[in-house]
Amino acid sequence: PGSPEPYRSDSWRIYTRTDGLEMGRGPRTFQSSDGNIWAVSNDAWADINRFDGSTWEVVRHGIPDAKTTHTSILETQDRTLWIGGNALLSRRDGTWRLHTPADLDLPSVRTRLLSTSDGHLWVAGFEDHAVRLDYGNSRVRTYSDVAYQTEGADGSRWFVSERGVA
Repeated sequence: PGSPEPYRSDSWRIYTRTDGLEMGRGPRTFQSSDGNIWAVSNDAWADINRFDGSTWEVVRHGIPDAKTTHTSILETQDRTLWIGGNALLSRRDGTWRLHTPADLDLPSVRTRLLSTSDGHLWVAGFEDHAVRLDYGNSRVRTYSDVAYQTEGADGSRWFVSERGVA
């Protein structure tokens, strides 16, 4: 599969269900290191979509009871694709895994994912706690009463408390 062409202001193409794109409300897109474009959405009925540069396809993870909303998508340094929502899905070397709140003390609400330069994956729940996963060592650290916001250019991490204090 070829890599999608870079953005050019004179070339726009709208993709729809007719093209194989199954998208719901609140779409999220991400380009992985292999050049594929991934698209997910907040709707539980909409699946995971992959564009290889010419064709959209619906990707089925094959995990029973893992039909969730997908509110965030990213790839970590080890080339694992992560999809956050009401649960956490990961895909590495073509194999999907489901990570539940009970497994890793993950937020049990919709989540936002962030990857930091030091190799950690942050899973932050909407109006819930944030969890730092060291996916290389399978370690978890939970931060209560804060919402992870972003990483600064210098590597500093910014959190906001429930009271609005940064």
